[in-house]
Amino acid sequence: SNTTIVTFDNRRLYVPNRKIWQEVIENRSSEAYRRVELKMRISYRQDLDVARERIQEILAASDLILEDPAPSVFVADLGDSWLEIAVWPWATTENWWAAKSGLPGVLKIGLEEAGITMPIPRREITMASDDSDRPTT
Repeated sequence: SNTTIVTFDNRRLYVPNRKIWQEVIENRSSEAYRRVELKMRISYRQDLDVARERIQEILAASDLILEDPAPSVFVADLGDSWLEIAVWPWATTENWWAAKSGLPGVLKIGLEEAGITMPIPRREITMASDDSDRPTT
C-alpha cells in the first residue's frame, strides 16, 4: 500500500509505506516558525560592521521577520574575493516562503544604499613569456 502526499507546490507523491517506516520524515510545516537561511557576499574592501548593522536594520524593519528568536548574522566563509555572510532570521511558517524569496533582493538594495557593493568574481590570468623557443636570426 502507498501513502499519498500533496506538496506545497501541488505535486502528488505516492510513497510506498515500507519506505516511510524505514526513512526519516521531515515535516517543515508543523512548527509555528522556521529559520530562513540566506547568504550575502561582500568584498573584503567593504566595512563588515557596517554591512552587518545594515542587514540587522533591514531585518528589524521587515514585517515578515520575528524579533524572537533574534536573527543571526555572521561571517560563514572566506571566499576567493568575498566574505560570505550568513543571514538567519526567523519567520512564521506561513511567511517563510515570502521571506526566503523576498529578502535577498531587499538586502541587496539595502546594502547598496549603505555603500556596500556585491563583489564580482574575478580571475587574473598571466602568461609567462619565454623567448628561449624562438629561433634566432
